[in-house]
Amino acid sequence: MTRPTTGQRVAAVVLLLLADLLVVGYLLWGYLWTGWLDGWNEGHPPEAPGLAREFMWYLAGGAVVTAGALAAFGRGAYAAVQLVVLGGGAATFAALAAQKP
Repeated sequence: MTRPTTGQRVAAVVLLLLADLLVVGYLLWGYLWTGWLDGWNEGHPPEAPGLAREFMWYLAGGAVVTAGALAAFGRGAYAAVQLVVLGGGAATFAALAAQKP
């Protein structure tokens, strides 16, 4: 089995980064819509913090599973990208869930 070239490694990291950013952006879009709708839902408890907590668990689990699998296959740079992007997204959603309305 041949080792990938440097260009192939960089392309793989960039593709993983783009895929991760799309997932985080999609979840953020859903959170923002829910927060906007909470403003119109007077008299009911806000749903956005619970949704942020749920998204935090999705991203944290995704970071652990994908980074762990990539590290097990000897792809440390790819695993680091997964941990930084998905872990950062999870930390952002944790901060959003902790905010008081």
